[in-house]
Amino acid sequence: MTVSDEEIKERIVNALRDDKIDVSKIQVTVDKGRVTFSGTVPSYSARNTITDAASRIRDIVWFDNKKP
Repeated sequence: MTVSDEEIKERIVNALRDDKIDVSKIQVTVDKGRVTFSGTVPSYSARNTITDAASRIRDIVWFDNKKP
């Protein structure tokens, strides 16, 4: 079963919210399973949490964390 980019994005945003990350300042872009994060977060720890959350999402082919 192929998962749409929109479904992957929804999974990511939900995972970030579950990890108590304020997603209002984070942009998540998904294109053919490739995810790019951009925006700002309050700490390096929050950035690591975003990376950890993304690594738990199935169907992501690749992701880039552009210093949120």
